Amino acid sequence: MNVTKRLLLKRILFGAAYSCIGSRSFAGQVALSTADINPIANQNVTDPALFLKKIKNKITLEALKSIKGSETYDYFFVLPDDVKNVPLSLYICIGSATPTSSEYVTSADGLKWQKYVLQFELSDFGAIGDGVTDSAEAIELALNSGLAITETKTYSFLLGRTINISDVYLNFTGLGQSKTTFLLNHYNNGIEFSSASPKVDKSAVTLKNFTIKRLNNALYEGVAGPKGVYVGNANPLLIEKVEECYGLGYGLHIDYSNNVVVRDCYVHDHKGQAAGLSGTDGIHFYRSQNVTAENNFVHDVGDDAISAGSYVNTYAAENISFLNNKIYSSKGGMKIYGFANNVLIQGNKVVGAREGGVYLTDDANSPEGSTVDGVKIIYNDFYAIGVYGQSDEGGALRIRFWPVDGRTSRITNVSFENNSVYNSRVGISELAYNSTKRLSNLHVLNNTFIVNGNAVGVIKKYSIKLTQCDDILDISKNIFTFPTLDYSILYGAGLSELQWNSTAQANTVGNSVVIA
Repeated sequence: MNVTKRLLLKRILFGAAYSCIGSRSFAGQVALSTADINPIANQNVTDPALFLKKIKNKITLEALKSIKGSETYDYFFVLPDDVKNVPLSLYICIGSATPTSSEYVTSADGLKWQKYVLQFELSDFGAIGDGVTDSAEAIELALNSGLAITETKTYSFLLGRTINISDVYLNFTGLGQSKTTFLLNHYNNGIEFSSASPKVDKSAVTLKNFTIKRLNNALYEGVAGPKGVYVGNANPLLIEKVEECYGLGYGLHIDYSNNVVVRDCYVHDHKGQAAGLSGTDGIHFYRSQNVTAENNFVHDVGDDAISAGSYVNTYAAENISFLNNKIYSSKGGMKIYGFANNVLIQGNKVVGAREGGVYLTDDANSPEGSTVDGVKIIYNDFYAIGVYGQSDEGGALRIRFWPVDGRTSRITNVSFENNSVYNSRVGISELAYNSTKRLSNLHVLNNTFIVNGNAVGVIKKYSIKLTQCDDILDISKNIFTFPTLDYSILYGAGLSELQWNSTAQANTVGNSVVIA
Protein backbone atom coordinates (compact mmCIF):
# COMPACT_ATOMS: atom_id res chain seq x y z
CA MET A 1 0.00 0.00 0.00
CA ASN A 2 1.16 3.47 -0.77
CA VAL A 3 1.97 5.28 2.48
CA THR A 4 0.95 8.67 1.09
CA LYS A 5 -2.49 7.33 0.25
CA ARG A 6 -2.74 5.81 3.72
CA LEU A 7 -2.11 9.21 5.25
CA LEU A 8 -4.64 10.82 2.93
CA LEU A 9 -7.25 8.40 4.14
CA LYS A 10 -7.03 9.69 7.72
CA ARG A 11 -8.07 13.12 6.45
CA ILE A 12 -11.11 11.54 4.83
CA LEU A 13 -12.07 9.91 8.09
CA PHE A 14 -11.49 13.13 10.13
CA GLY A 15 -11.81 12.00 13.67
CA ALA A 16 -14.12 9.07 13.14
CA ALA A 17 -14.43 6.53 15.91
CA TYR A 18 -13.00 3.20 14.92
CA SER A 19 -13.19 -0.25 16.30
CA CYS A 20 -9.44 -0.57 16.09
CA ILE A 21 -7.67 -3.15 18.19
CA GLY A 22 -5.00 -4.64 15.91
CA SER A 23 -5.06 -8.41 15.92
CA ARG A 24 -7.29 -8.62 19.02
CA SER A 25 -11.04 -9.17 18.93
CA PHE A 26 -13.23 -6.18 19.72
CA ALA A 27 -13.34 -5.54 23.46
CA GLY A 28 -14.35 -1.92 23.07
CA GLN A 29 -14.13 1.03 20.75
CA VAL A 30 -10.99 3.14 20.38
CA ALA A 31 -11.47 6.66 19.07
CA LEU A 32 -8.82 7.89 16.60
CA SER A 33 -8.06 11.58 16.29
CA THR A 34 -7.22 13.31 13.02
CA ALA A 35 -3.55 12.91 13.87
CA ASP A 36 -3.74 9.13 13.84
CA ILE A 37 -3.03 6.92 10.86
CA ASN A 38 -6.02 4.94 9.63
CA PRO A 39 -6.36 1.33 10.80
CA ILE A 40 -4.99 -0.24 7.60
CA ALA A 41 -1.78 1.77 7.70
CA ASN A 42 -1.25 1.33 11.42
CA GLN A 43 -1.99 -2.36 11.59
CA ASN A 44 -0.24 -3.38 8.41
CA VAL A 45 3.00 -1.75 9.53
CA THR A 46 2.90 -3.30 12.98
CA ASP A 47 1.24 -6.59 12.09
CA PRO A 48 1.50 -7.60 8.40
CA ALA A 49 0.18 -11.02 9.36
CA LEU A 50 -3.18 -9.40 10.04
CA PHE A 51 -3.34 -8.03 6.49
CA LEU A 52 -2.57 -11.48 5.09
CA LYS A 53 -5.23 -13.01 7.32
CA LYS A 54 -7.77 -10.51 6.05
CA ILE A 55 -6.93 -11.02 2.37
CA LYS A 56 -7.15 -14.79 2.76
CA ASN A 57 -10.52 -14.58 4.52
CA LYS A 58 -12.70 -12.38 2.33
CA ILE A 59 -16.38 -12.00 3.18
CA THR A 60 -19.57 -11.07 1.37
CA LEU A 61 -21.38 -7.79 1.81
CA GLU A 62 -24.24 -9.59 3.55
CA ALA A 63 -21.78 -11.10 6.01
CA LEU A 64 -20.38 -7.64 6.72
CA LYS A 65 -23.87 -6.35 7.50
CA SER A 66 -24.39 -9.12 10.04
CA ILE A 67 -21.17 -8.44 11.94
CA LYS A 68 -21.21 -7.49 15.60
CA GLY A 69 -18.35 -5.52 17.09
CA SER A 70 -17.31 -8.25 19.47
CA GLU A 71 -16.71 -10.64 16.55
CA THR A 72 -14.89 -8.56 13.98
CA TYR A 73 -11.81 -6.61 13.04
CA ASP A 74 -11.70 -3.02 11.93
CA TYR A 75 -11.64 -3.61 8.16
CA PHE A 76 -12.65 -6.29 5.72
CA PHE A 77 -12.11 -7.20 2.10
CA VAL A 78 -15.54 -7.76 0.60
CA LEU A 79 -16.26 -9.98 -2.39
CA PRO A 80 -18.28 -8.54 -5.30
CA ASP A 81 -21.18 -10.43 -6.80
CA ASP A 82 -19.14 -10.90 -9.99
CA VAL A 83 -15.63 -11.88 -8.92
CA LYS A 84 -14.46 -12.23 -12.53
CA ASN A 85 -15.21 -8.68 -13.63
CA VAL A 86 -15.40 -6.50 -10.52
CA PRO A 87 -12.51 -5.82 -8.12
CA LEU A 88 -12.49 -6.72 -4.46
CA SER A 89 -13.76 -3.95 -2.15
CA LEU A 90 -12.24 -2.64 1.06
CA TYR A 91 -14.59 -1.58 3.85
CA ILE A 92 -13.29 0.24 6.93
CA CYS A 93 -15.29 0.69 10.09
CA ILE A 94 -15.91 4.38 10.78
CA GLY A 95 -17.99 3.77 13.88
CA SER A 96 -20.73 6.34 14.29
CA ALA A 97 -19.08 9.00 12.10
CA THR A 98 -20.96 10.44 9.14
CA PRO A 99 -19.96 8.63 5.91
CA THR A 100 -18.34 10.79 3.25
CA SER A 101 -19.88 8.82 0.39
CA SER A 102 -22.97 6.77 -0.34
CA GLU A 103 -20.92 3.56 -0.46
CA TYR A 104 -21.23 2.36 3.11
CA VAL A 105 -23.17 -0.21 5.10
CA THR A 106 -24.27 -0.49 8.71
CA SER A 107 -23.48 -3.69 10.56
CA ALA A 108 -25.74 -5.43 13.05
CA ASP A 109 -24.16 -3.60 15.98
CA GLY A 110 -24.97 -0.19 14.46
CA LEU A 111 -21.43 0.63 13.31
CA LYS A 112 -20.86 2.09 9.85
CA TRP A 113 -18.45 0.57 7.34
CA GLN A 114 -17.38 2.76 4.45
CA LYS A 115 -15.92 1.59 1.15
CA TYR A 116 -12.47 2.93 0.28
CA VAL A 117 -10.06 2.58 -2.63
CA LEU A 118 -6.42 2.20 -1.63
CA GLN A 119 -3.36 1.40 -3.73
CA PHE A 120 -1.82 -2.01 -3.12
CA GLU A 121 1.56 -3.35 -4.17
CA LEU A 122 3.15 -6.78 -4.31
CA SER A 123 5.23 -5.99 -1.23
CA ASP A 124 2.01 -5.67 0.80
CA PHE A 125 1.55 -9.40 0.27
CA GLY A 126 5.10 -10.23 1.35
CA ALA A 127 6.92 -10.12 -2.00
CA ILE A 128 10.59 -9.13 -1.72
CA GLY A 129 12.00 -7.33 -4.73
CA ASP A 130 15.70 -8.05 -4.27
CA GLY A 131 15.93 -10.43 -7.24
CA VAL A 132 17.24 -13.17 -4.94
CA THR A 133 14.41 -14.14 -2.60
CA ASP A 134 11.76 -16.41 -4.12
CA SER A 135 8.52 -14.42 -4.01
CA ALA A 136 6.29 -16.83 -5.92
CA GLU A 137 3.94 -17.52 -3.01
CA ALA A 138 3.39 -13.85 -2.17
CA ILE A 139 2.88 -12.80 -5.79
CA GLU A 140 0.46 -15.65 -6.41
CA LEU A 141 -1.54 -14.47 -3.39
CA ALA A 142 -1.53 -10.88 -4.67
CA LEU A 143 -2.62 -11.70 -8.21
CA ASN A 144 -5.39 -13.99 -6.97
CA SER A 145 -6.70 -11.39 -4.53
CA GLY A 146 -9.06 -9.57 -6.88
CA LEU A 147 -7.45 -6.25 -5.94
CA ALA A 148 -5.89 -3.89 -8.46
CA ILE A 149 -2.11 -3.98 -7.89
CA THR A 150 0.08 -1.03 -8.90
CA GLU A 151 3.83 -0.90 -8.34
CA THR A 152 5.54 2.37 -7.38
CA LYS A 153 9.13 1.22 -6.76
CA THR A 154 11.78 -0.48 -8.90
CA TYR A 155 11.90 -4.16 -7.93
CA SER A 156 13.02 -7.49 -9.38
CA PHE A 157 11.03 -10.48 -8.15
CA LEU A 158 12.48 -13.99 -8.35
CA LEU A 159 9.95 -16.69 -9.19
CA GLY A 160 10.93 -20.27 -8.42
CA ARG A 161 7.73 -21.78 -9.84
CA THR A 162 4.70 -21.01 -11.98
CA ILE A 163 2.33 -18.30 -10.74
CA ASN A 164 -1.13 -19.89 -11.02
CA ILE A 165 -4.05 -17.46 -11.09
CA SER A 166 -7.67 -18.56 -10.87
CA ASP A 167 -10.58 -17.07 -12.80
CA VAL A 168 -10.79 -13.74 -10.99
CA TYR A 169 -10.63 -10.05 -11.80
CA LEU A 170 -6.95 -9.34 -12.52
CA ASN A 171 -5.43 -5.89 -12.85
CA PHE A 172 -1.67 -5.57 -12.48
CA THR A 173 0.35 -2.52 -13.46
CA GLY A 174 4.10 -2.44 -12.96
CA LEU A 175 6.31 0.62 -12.82
CA GLY A 176 7.61 -0.05 -16.35
CA GLN A 177 9.73 -2.42 -18.40
CA SER A 178 12.99 -3.22 -16.56
CA LYS A 179 11.60 -1.42 -13.49
CA THR A 180 9.19 -4.14 -12.45
CA THR A 181 10.85 -7.41 -13.43
CA PHE A 182 9.83 -11.03 -12.89
CA LEU A 183 12.79 -13.42 -13.09
CA LEU A 184 11.78 -16.98 -14.00
CA ASN A 185 14.20 -19.28 -12.22
CA HIS A 186 12.61 -22.50 -13.49
CA TYR A 187 11.63 -24.22 -16.74
CA ASN A 188 7.83 -24.20 -16.54
CA ASN A 189 5.21 -21.61 -17.48
CA GLY A 190 5.89 -18.23 -15.92
CA ILE A 191 2.46 -16.70 -15.21
CA GLU A 192 -0.61 -18.81 -15.94
CA PHE A 193 -4.13 -17.36 -15.78
CA SER A 194 -7.10 -19.75 -15.91
CA SER A 195 -6.76 -23.00 -17.86
CA ALA A 196 -6.74 -24.40 -21.38
CA SER A 197 -10.43 -25.33 -21.34
CA PRO A 198 -13.26 -23.03 -22.48
CA LYS A 199 -15.46 -21.27 -19.93
CA VAL A 200 -18.65 -19.36 -20.66
CA ASP A 201 -18.06 -16.68 -18.03
CA LYS A 202 -14.73 -15.01 -18.62
CA SER A 203 -12.63 -12.60 -16.55
CA ALA A 204 -11.52 -9.01 -17.05
CA VAL A 205 -7.72 -9.04 -17.22
CA THR A 206 -5.21 -6.18 -17.46
CA LEU A 207 -1.42 -6.69 -17.44
CA LYS A 208 0.79 -3.64 -17.98
CA ASN A 209 4.26 -2.19 -17.63
CA PHE A 210 6.62 -4.98 -16.60
CA THR A 211 9.34 -7.34 -17.81
CA ILE A 212 9.23 -11.12 -17.53
CA LYS A 213 12.60 -12.72 -18.17
CA ARG A 214 13.65 -16.37 -18.29
CA LEU A 215 16.93 -17.09 -16.52
CA ASN A 216 19.43 -19.67 -17.81
CA ASN A 217 17.56 -20.43 -21.02
CA ALA A 218 20.82 -21.48 -22.67
CA LEU A 219 21.01 -24.44 -20.27
CA TYR A 220 17.56 -25.73 -21.18
CA GLU A 221 17.66 -29.00 -23.15
CA GLY A 222 13.98 -29.93 -23.27
CA VAL A 223 11.46 -29.37 -26.05
CA ALA A 224 9.87 -25.99 -26.68
CA GLY A 225 6.79 -25.36 -24.62
CA PRO A 226 7.17 -23.42 -21.34
CA LYS A 227 5.42 -20.09 -21.84
CA GLY A 228 6.24 -16.68 -20.44
CA VAL A 229 2.64 -15.53 -19.90
CA TYR A 230 -0.44 -17.66 -20.56
CA VAL A 231 -3.91 -16.08 -20.33
CA GLY A 232 -7.03 -18.16 -20.89
CA ASN A 233 -10.71 -17.23 -20.71
CA ALA A 234 -10.34 -13.45 -20.54
CA ASN A 235 -12.86 -10.87 -21.76
CA PRO A 236 -11.74 -8.18 -22.12
CA LEU A 237 -7.97 -8.62 -22.06
CA LEU A 238 -5.36 -5.86 -22.25
CA ILE A 239 -1.64 -6.63 -22.30
CA GLU A 240 0.30 -3.41 -22.71
CA LYS A 241 3.97 -2.41 -22.54
CA VAL A 242 5.09 -5.84 -21.38
CA GLU A 243 8.57 -7.13 -22.20
CA GLU A 244 9.03 -10.89 -22.46
CA CYS A 245 12.45 -12.31 -23.25
CA TYR A 246 14.66 -15.42 -23.38
CA GLY A 247 11.59 -17.61 -23.74
CA LEU A 248 11.47 -21.38 -24.15
CA GLY A 249 8.02 -21.45 -25.77
CA TYR A 250 5.37 -18.90 -26.63
CA GLY A 251 6.18 -15.53 -25.09
CA LEU A 252 2.63 -14.23 -24.69
CA HIS A 253 -0.01 -16.92 -25.23
CA ILE A 254 -3.70 -15.96 -25.31
CA ASP A 255 -6.32 -18.72 -25.38
CA TYR A 256 -10.15 -18.94 -25.36
CA SER A 257 -10.37 -15.16 -24.98
CA ASN A 258 -12.44 -12.36 -26.49
CA ASN A 259 -11.93 -8.63 -27.00
CA VAL A 260 -8.17 -8.87 -26.76
CA VAL A 261 -5.64 -6.06 -27.18
CA VAL A 262 -1.88 -6.65 -27.04
CA ARG A 263 -0.01 -3.44 -27.74
CA ASP A 264 3.34 -1.77 -27.29
CA CYS A 265 4.92 -5.01 -26.11
CA TYR A 266 8.53 -6.07 -26.64
CA VAL A 267 9.17 -9.79 -27.18
CA HIS A 268 12.63 -11.03 -28.08
CA ASP A 269 15.45 -13.58 -27.96
CA HIS A 270 13.64 -16.87 -27.66
CA LYS A 271 15.33 -20.24 -27.71
CA GLY A 272 16.40 -21.03 -31.25
CA GLN A 273 16.17 -17.41 -32.37
CA ALA A 274 15.93 -16.92 -36.14
CA ALA A 275 17.59 -20.29 -36.78
CA GLY A 276 14.30 -21.81 -35.73
CA LEU A 277 12.67 -23.85 -32.98
CA SER A 278 9.03 -24.80 -33.53
CA GLY A 279 6.73 -23.67 -30.72
CA THR A 280 8.68 -20.58 -29.67
CA ASP A 281 6.34 -17.96 -31.14
CA GLY A 282 6.54 -14.43 -29.84
CA ILE A 283 2.83 -13.55 -29.44
CA HIS A 284 0.32 -16.33 -30.07
CA PHE A 285 -3.48 -16.01 -30.16
CA TYR A 286 -5.23 -19.38 -30.02
CA ARG A 287 -8.99 -20.04 -30.13
CA SER A 288 -9.69 -16.33 -29.54
CA GLN A 289 -11.90 -13.68 -31.14
CA ASN A 290 -11.83 -9.91 -31.67
CA VAL A 291 -8.08 -9.66 -31.34
CA THR A 292 -5.82 -6.67 -31.97
CA ALA A 293 -2.01 -6.83 -31.86
CA GLU A 294 -0.61 -3.38 -32.49
CA ASN A 295 2.65 -1.47 -32.19
CA ASN A 296 4.54 -4.48 -30.86
CA PHE A 297 8.25 -5.12 -31.48
CA VAL A 298 9.28 -8.76 -31.88
CA HIS A 299 12.75 -9.96 -32.85
CA ASP A 300 14.90 -13.09 -32.71
CA VAL A 301 12.21 -15.61 -31.87
CA GLY A 302 12.51 -19.21 -32.99
CA ASP A 303 9.12 -19.51 -34.66
CA ASP A 304 6.45 -17.05 -35.82
CA ALA A 305 6.66 -13.56 -34.37
CA ILE A 306 2.88 -13.07 -34.17
CA SER A 307 0.33 -15.79 -34.93
CA ALA A 308 -3.38 -16.53 -34.66
CA GLY A 309 -5.45 -19.59 -35.39
CA SER A 310 -7.34 -22.56 -34.06
CA TYR A 311 -7.62 -26.30 -34.54
CA VAL A 312 -11.21 -26.21 -33.24
CA ASN A 313 -13.95 -25.06 -35.62
CA THR A 314 -16.28 -24.05 -32.78
CA TYR A 315 -13.57 -21.75 -31.41
CA ALA A 316 -12.22 -20.30 -34.65
CA ALA A 317 -9.89 -17.32 -34.58
CA GLU A 318 -12.18 -14.49 -35.71
CA ASN A 319 -11.80 -10.76 -36.31
CA ILE A 320 -8.03 -10.65 -36.04
CA SER A 321 -6.04 -7.44 -36.61
CA PHE A 322 -2.24 -7.16 -36.74
CA LEU A 323 -1.46 -3.45 -37.00
CA ASN A 324 1.79 -1.47 -37.18
CA ASN A 325 4.01 -4.13 -35.63
CA LYS A 326 7.76 -4.38 -36.23
CA ILE A 327 9.29 -7.81 -36.72
CA TYR A 328 13.00 -8.48 -37.19
CA SER A 329 15.05 -11.64 -37.58
CA SER A 330 12.55 -14.38 -36.78
CA LYS A 331 11.80 -17.76 -38.28
CA GLY A 332 8.39 -16.52 -39.41
CA GLY A 333 6.63 -13.17 -39.52
CA MET A 334 2.83 -13.28 -39.06
CA LYS A 335 0.98 -16.59 -39.29
CA ILE A 336 -2.73 -17.35 -39.71
CA TYR A 337 -3.68 -21.02 -39.54
CA GLY A 338 -6.33 -23.69 -39.11
CA PHE A 339 -9.77 -22.19 -38.59
CA ALA A 340 -9.53 -18.40 -38.93
CA ASN A 341 -11.59 -15.68 -40.60
CA ASN A 342 -11.86 -11.94 -41.06
CA VAL A 343 -8.19 -11.03 -40.70
CA LEU A 344 -6.59 -7.62 -41.26
CA ILE A 345 -2.80 -7.32 -41.51
CA GLN A 346 -1.91 -3.67 -42.03
CA GLY A 347 1.00 -1.30 -41.64
CA ASN A 348 3.53 -3.85 -40.38
CA LYS A 349 7.26 -3.96 -41.09
CA VAL A 350 8.88 -7.38 -41.39
CA VAL A 351 12.63 -7.74 -41.87
CA GLY A 352 14.55 -10.98 -42.32
CA ALA A 353 11.82 -13.50 -41.54
CA ARG A 354 13.28 -16.81 -42.67
CA GLU A 355 10.13 -18.59 -43.83
CA GLY A 356 7.58 -15.93 -44.73
CA GLY A 357 6.38 -12.42 -44.05
CA VAL A 358 2.72 -13.46 -43.84
CA TYR A 359 2.15 -17.21 -43.67
CA LEU A 360 -1.31 -18.67 -44.39
CA THR A 361 -1.67 -22.40 -43.80
CA ASP A 362 -3.93 -25.26 -42.79
CA ASP A 363 -1.00 -26.49 -40.65
CA ALA A 364 -0.04 -30.09 -40.11
CA ASN A 365 -2.25 -30.46 -37.02
CA SER A 366 -5.46 -29.08 -38.52
CA PRO A 367 -8.45 -31.44 -38.67
CA GLU A 368 -10.69 -32.12 -41.65
CA GLY A 369 -12.21 -29.04 -43.25
CA SER A 370 -9.97 -26.35 -41.85
CA THR A 371 -10.59 -22.97 -43.48
CA VAL A 372 -8.75 -19.67 -43.48
CA ASP A 373 -11.11 -17.10 -44.98
CA GLY A 374 -11.08 -13.36 -45.53
CA VAL A 375 -7.49 -12.19 -45.11
CA LYS A 376 -6.64 -8.62 -46.09
CA ILE A 377 -2.90 -7.81 -46.21
CA ILE A 378 -2.42 -4.11 -46.97
CA TYR A 379 0.20 -1.37 -46.68
CA ASN A 380 2.94 -3.55 -45.20
CA ASP A 381 6.70 -3.45 -45.86
CA PHE A 382 8.65 -6.68 -46.30
CA TYR A 383 12.46 -6.79 -46.44
CA ALA A 384 14.79 -9.73 -47.13
CA ILE A 385 12.15 -12.39 -46.52
CA GLY A 386 13.33 -15.98 -46.94
CA VAL A 387 16.78 -15.09 -48.25
CA TYR A 388 18.55 -17.18 -45.60
CA GLY A 389 15.95 -19.93 -45.40
CA GLN A 390 16.05 -23.37 -46.96
CA SER A 391 12.71 -23.30 -48.76
CA ASP A 392 11.78 -21.63 -52.02
CA GLU A 393 8.37 -20.92 -50.44
CA GLY A 394 9.87 -18.15 -48.30
CA GLY A 395 8.19 -14.98 -49.55
CA ALA A 396 6.39 -11.88 -48.38
CA LEU A 397 3.15 -13.87 -48.73
CA ARG A 398 3.51 -17.60 -48.18
CA ILE A 399 0.48 -19.83 -48.71
CA ARG A 400 1.21 -23.45 -47.89
CA PHE A 401 -0.99 -26.50 -47.55
CA TRP A 402 0.43 -29.43 -45.61
CA PRO A 403 0.50 -32.85 -47.32
CA VAL A 404 -1.85 -34.62 -44.90
CA ASP A 405 -3.67 -37.33 -46.86
CA GLY A 406 -7.42 -37.64 -46.54
CA ARG A 407 -8.04 -34.15 -45.17
CA THR A 408 -9.57 -31.30 -47.12
CA SER A 409 -8.71 -27.69 -46.35
CA ARG A 410 -9.34 -24.28 -47.89
CA ILE A 411 -7.77 -20.84 -47.94
CA THR A 412 -10.17 -18.34 -49.48
CA ASN A 413 -10.61 -14.63 -50.19
CA VAL A 414 -7.08 -13.34 -49.77
CA SER A 415 -6.16 -9.75 -50.71
CA PHE A 416 -2.52 -8.66 -50.96
CA GLU A 417 -2.67 -4.96 -51.80
CA ASN A 418 -0.50 -1.84 -51.64
CA ASN A 419 2.43 -3.64 -50.06
CA SER A 420 6.15 -3.14 -50.70
CA VAL A 421 8.42 -6.16 -51.04
CA TYR A 422 12.18 -5.58 -51.08
CA ASN A 423 14.94 -8.04 -51.98
CA SER A 424 13.09 -11.14 -50.85
CA ARG A 425 13.52 -14.71 -52.01
CA VAL A 426 10.12 -14.47 -53.72
CA GLY A 427 7.20 -12.10 -53.48
CA ILE A 428 4.32 -14.58 -53.28
CA SER A 429 4.42 -18.36 -53.08
CA GLU A 430 1.57 -20.87 -52.94
CA LEU A 431 2.07 -24.60 -52.58
CA ALA A 432 -0.59 -27.32 -52.61
CA TYR A 433 0.23 -31.02 -52.64
CA ASN A 434 -3.02 -32.54 -53.90
CA SER A 435 -6.51 -31.73 -55.14
CA THR A 436 -8.09 -31.70 -51.66
CA LYS A 437 -6.21 -28.52 -50.70
CA ARG A 438 -7.81 -25.50 -52.40
CA LEU A 439 -6.91 -21.84 -52.69
CA SER A 440 -9.60 -19.57 -54.14
CA ASN A 441 -10.13 -15.86 -54.75
CA LEU A 442 -6.65 -14.36 -54.60
CA HIS A 443 -6.19 -10.64 -55.27
CA VAL A 444 -2.68 -9.20 -55.77
CA LEU A 445 -3.11 -5.50 -56.52
CA ASN A 446 -1.08 -2.28 -56.53
CA ASN A 447 2.01 -3.74 -54.89
CA THR A 448 5.67 -2.91 -55.43
CA PHE A 449 8.15 -5.78 -55.80
CA ILE A 450 11.80 -4.69 -55.88
CA VAL A 451 15.03 -6.62 -56.39
CA ASN A 452 18.17 -4.50 -56.67
CA GLY A 453 21.90 -4.45 -56.02
CA ASN A 454 21.41 -4.43 -52.25
CA ALA A 455 20.04 -7.97 -52.25
CA VAL A 456 21.71 -10.61 -50.08
CA GLY A 457 21.23 -14.35 -49.73
CA VAL A 458 19.10 -16.35 -52.16
CA ILE A 459 16.85 -14.42 -54.56
CA LYS A 460 14.78 -16.38 -57.07
CA LYS A 461 14.40 -14.95 -60.56
CA TYR A 462 10.62 -14.77 -60.34
CA SER A 463 8.27 -12.89 -58.01
CA ILE A 464 5.16 -15.08 -57.91
CA LYS A 465 4.74 -18.86 -57.92
CA LEU A 466 1.31 -20.52 -57.73
CA THR A 467 0.38 -24.19 -58.01
CA GLN A 468 -3.42 -24.01 -57.76
CA CYS A 469 -6.22 -21.42 -57.56
CA ASP A 470 -9.98 -21.45 -58.08
CA ASP A 471 -12.48 -18.72 -58.95
CA ILE A 472 -10.89 -15.24 -58.95
CA LEU A 473 -7.18 -14.77 -59.55
CA ASP A 474 -6.39 -11.09 -60.03
CA ILE A 475 -2.75 -10.03 -60.36
CA SER A 476 -3.02 -6.45 -61.55
CA LYS A 477 -1.50 -2.98 -61.39
CA ASN A 478 1.68 -4.09 -59.66
CA ILE A 479 5.16 -2.69 -60.29
CA PHE A 480 8.06 -5.14 -60.56
CA THR A 481 11.59 -3.73 -60.44
CA PHE A 482 14.38 -6.14 -61.46
CA PRO A 483 18.14 -5.66 -61.88
CA THR A 484 18.35 -7.56 -65.19
CA LEU A 485 16.13 -8.85 -67.99
CA ASP A 486 16.35 -12.50 -66.91
CA TYR A 487 13.87 -11.96 -64.05
CA SER A 488 10.14 -12.58 -64.54
CA ILE A 489 6.87 -11.89 -62.78
CA LEU A 490 5.68 -15.50 -62.74
CA TYR A 491 7.46 -18.79 -62.22
CA GLY A 492 8.10 -21.00 -65.24
CA ALA A 493 5.29 -21.00 -67.77
CA GLY A 494 3.20 -18.87 -65.46
CA LEU A 495 -0.46 -19.47 -64.75
CA SER A 496 -0.70 -22.17 -67.38
CA GLU A 497 1.01 -24.44 -64.86
CA LEU A 498 -1.86 -24.32 -62.35
CA GLN A 499 -2.72 -27.88 -61.33
CA TRP A 500 -5.57 -30.05 -60.00
CA ASN A 501 -8.30 -28.67 -62.24
CA SER A 502 -7.91 -25.11 -61.08
CA THR A 503 -10.87 -22.99 -62.15
CA ALA A 504 -9.33 -19.53 -61.83
CA GLN A 505 -9.88 -17.12 -64.69
CA ALA A 506 -6.75 -15.03 -64.34
CA ASN A 507 -6.67 -11.28 -64.72
CA THR A 508 -3.17 -9.83 -65.12
CA VAL A 509 -3.73 -6.34 -66.51
CA GLY A 510 -1.82 -3.18 -65.74
CA ASN A 511 1.37 -4.72 -64.36
CA SER A 512 4.64 -3.02 -65.23
CA VAL A 513 8.27 -4.15 -65.19
CA VAL A 514 11.17 -1.79 -64.57
CA ILE A 515 14.79 -2.78 -65.13
CA ALA A 516 16.99 -0.73 -62.83
